[in-house]
Amino acid sequence: IPEYIAPLSALPNPINHRGGGGDTSQERIKAERKRMRNRVAASKCRKRKLERISRLEDRVKNLKSQNTELVSSANVLRDELALLKQKVMDHVNSGCQLILTQQLQAF
Repeated sequence: IPEYIAPLSALPNPINHRGGGGDTSQERIKAERKRMRNRVAASKCRKRKLERISRLEDRVKNLKSQNTELVSSANVLRDELALLKQKVMDHVNSGCQLILTQQLQAF
């Protein structure tokens, strides 16, 4: 006994089928509102991201400037330390006994 096979056009299309038929106008309006809210949210998110990037770039700029100032200050202090060490050595080499006396008292 041959079985009856329904033509493909008579079968429901799973891609377009949503349970009971096509979208109603209310469903379309609801979906459009949801898309609009999503667009607004995505736009706000992108704006916040750009603002955050801008703040981070400003911070990087400020930190680089501060770092340059600190490196310069450290170099000045190193030069000053070297100069003071040289002055102490020159003073000791000129025969100052005060440093030798202080060193002996420390022992």
